[in-house]
Amino acid sequence: MAARFVTRSSFAIRAHPHLYEINTWAWLEELSVRLGRRITLAEVPDAEWDSLAQLGFNIMWLMGVWQRSPESRRIKLENPQNHPEFEAALPGWKPSDAIGSPYSIVDYVPDPRIGTWDSLDAVRQKLHARGMALFLDFVGNHTALDCPWTREHPEFYIQGTKEQYDQNPSAFYQVETSAGVKYLAFGKDPYFPPWDDVAQLNHFQPALRAAQLDILRTIASHCDGIRCDLLSAVSLSRKNNSGPKRTQPSPISFFSPKHIGARRDVYSNWDFRSSTTKPCMTQCARQIRQRSTAFSKLQWIIRIISRVSLRTMTKSVAPSSFPANGWSQPEL
Repeated sequence: MAARFVTRSSFAIRAHPHLYEINTWAWLEELSVRLGRRITLAEVPDAEWDSLAQLGFNIMWLMGVWQRSPESRRIKLENPQNHPEFEAALPGWKPSDAIGSPYSIVDYVPDPRIGTWDSLDAVRQKLHARGMALFLDFVGNHTALDCPWTREHPEFYIQGTKEQYDQNPSAFYQVETSAGVKYLAFGKDPYFPPWDDVAQLNHFQPALRAAQLDILRTIASHCDGIRCDLLSAVSLSRKNNSGPKRTQPSPISFFSPKHIGARRDVYSNWDFRSSTTKPCMTQCARQIRQRSTAFSKLQWIIRIISRVSLRTMTKSVAPSSFPANGWSQPEL
């Protein structure tokens, strides 16, 4: 996940903007069918950007542009419980129609199906010319199982023991590293069961935080704002089943305005948004659902083909207790 930078833009986002989310892969597939040729970001006709501008939105959030996980796709395809949902969403579906989750990221580079850094930068300029900003994703809570970090930096992840793995194999992923076999916790929202295609990062590790800041700098140099997925989970601590809770301050401060704001001398107009800490994102989502029937159609594609839900639209209600795999809220 090497850093790559471009010159920042002076484009400014207006106060109280309206945001429009596009499931990028699904959108490009629809355009490809309609235009009769393979369309990446570089080939999107200007008329499409004009049409989006006429909807009255100020921000285009291109969701799911990063390199997706082949392992995630394999896991979802091989689970027969998913097939009825695939068939309901796309009758007569083929394995090639299942593209994996945009939240199971191997690397923060544009997926070859989507485009390149240069085509992403060109899209940004086209949006600016039409008075719109570009937002991209950052998934700070977890990575794909086949992300190079799982083998090269297992210390970046929440880890269990062989005994814990044997007791609860649905909570851990066994991976072979240069330091031997490690048992990485599957990624999860603390209120729901683990996802079987992602590994849970450990934000108490300073080296991980530094690596993620490098990624954020790279993303920020190619867009006007970043939507952080599941940022609330970063504030959690984890204890071993037999061990005490962590007592360090919550690593949520890593994503605080203090840290992000310190870099505004480089990215003065950069916007950093979390779906859980910015109520305006939920308000924008409501407006999108009310104003765009096409968006509702894209939601189904995201939920079924990509096998994820739009986490931007929902707020979790704290349960009375946490699962038995060791997650707990930090003591503040």
